[in-house]
Amino acid sequence: MVKRRVIPLLIALLIVIIGVRGLTYFSKPPENLGVINGRLAEPPQSPNCVASQVPTDQPEYIKPLNLPTDLEDPIGDLAKEIAKLPRVTVITEDQNYLHAECRSLVLGFVDDLEFLRDDTQGVIQVRSASRMGHSDLGVNRARVERIRKLWDAGP
Repeated sequence: MVKRRVIPLLIALLIVIIGVRGLTYFSKPPENLGVINGRLAEPPQSPNCVASQVPTDQPEYIKPLNLPTDLEDPIGDLAKEIAKLPRVTVITEDQNYLHAECRSLVLGFVDDLEFLRDDTQGVIQVRSASRMGHSDLGVNRARVERIRKLWDAGP
C-alpha cells in the first residue's frame, strides 16, 4: 500500500526536478553584466546578490578582493583559481574583467560571478548574483568568501 503512494510522489518529484533543471539550463545571462563606466552592475532589489561597489552599510555589500602588486596578470590567475571550483565555468576573461557562471548542484540554478580589476583602489571589485529566485540563502556571499580565502592563500 505504501509503495503505491510513494512511486507517484517520486515520479512527480522527478518531473519537477527535470522541469526546473530545464528552465535553469536555458536561462540567459542578464543584459547588465560587464563593466559600465568603470563599475559592475548594481545589485537587484532582491536579496540574492553581493557586490563590493555598493555603500558599506547596505546588506549586499561585500569587501573586494586584495589586488596583489606582485602578480603580472591577477585576473588571469584568479580565473585559473575559480575554474578549479566545482560547477564553475569561466565565460569571459581579459586583463581587467572576469565573468564566470556557477551552477547549483541539484537544480542547476545559475549565478553570475564577476570581478573587475580596480587599480585606483588597489582591489579587485566583485559581484555575485543569482539569475533566478528571490533569496539565495547566502550562497553568493559564501562563494565569494570561499574564493577570498583561496585568493589570499596564494597560488
